[in-house]
Amino acid sequence: MVSVEAAAEARHSVQHEAQAGERGRVTHRFVFADGSEVEFTQRRRYGGERACRDRVVEFAGNETAEVEPASTFEAAADAAGLPDQAVDALRLVSSHEGGFDAINTWDSARFSWGFIQFAGGRGLPSLLGHIKSRNPDLFAKLLGRYGIDVLPDADGDPVPVFVNTRSGDLRYGKSAEQAYGDSPLAIALFIRAARETEIKQLQVEAAIEHYALPALSVTYHGVPLSRVLSSPKSLAMLIDRKVHEGNLGRFHRAMTHVEAGSRLGNPAEWPLLESQVVGNVVSNTRPGGMIGSRLRSILYSELPGPVVQ
Repeated sequence: MVSVEAAAEARHSVQHEAQAGERGRVTHRFVFADGSEVEFTQRRRYGGERACRDRVVEFAGNETAEVEPASTFEAAADAAGLPDQAVDALRLVSSHEGGFDAINTWDSARFSWGFIQFAGGRGLPSLLGHIKSRNPDLFAKLLGRYGIDVLPDADGDPVPVFVNTRSGDLRYGKSAEQAYGDSPLAIALFIRAARETEIKQLQVEAAIEHYALPALSVTYHGVPLSRVLSSPKSLAMLIDRKVHEGNLGRFHRAMTHVEAGSRLGNPAEWPLLESQVVGNVVSNTRPGGMIGSRLRSILYSELPGPVVQ
């Protein structure tokens, strides 16, 4: 863990310019000692947004999954044993979230980062722990030396840490995540870190470990849903719901509705089951809501998948 003095020195080495714009917007530009630059805009929090801060960031990022070389995903997938069609599904899911360097600080998650928006209190601590454990030197160079860290709690679970160089104290957990989103420099550090190829790969690894593989292992009557709903389009829906709802309850209910339990013993029926289940899930989700929009976006994407009537 870096000292307060060392964190303050590292932060002072970064040049910062802030320029006021229209409607209360402020554009921040940071220049690091190695010549790298980060620029983003803060805006006032809207009335319906749940962030506990007056000024927020909604940065979609520049390093999107669509333009990222396939090798970044393939290396992570090979290490985890993820099927190729699931890799395509994961890339599509990430297209709804933003770039590897995306940042959001406007909602109740306090701070969300990355290509599937690893959120504070949920995916973010695990992602930080994964990056630090896999490449501690790179983590220290990009985040740790500036006072952004992650440490194990009494149970060994990762807890975000923020060094408050003004007060000299440390903030942990939710308080640290809040501090990340309150600090323009911390936001710039996360954006800059996510533009490193290895950090992108580690984001993909964390997404596979915590979302994709768990989604593919969920069973119905002892059969993995991913064996029945096996097309890239269906896998994308499974992963998407695991990311955003934490469970696949919608698909279990749909399987029950089409009486899949009595038909699982005949794999020849699975293509028809897939079409019926996906159709049921989509039709029973409100079209105008966020979940309905995401599911329909996947359904009408170019990924191979079932024909839904």
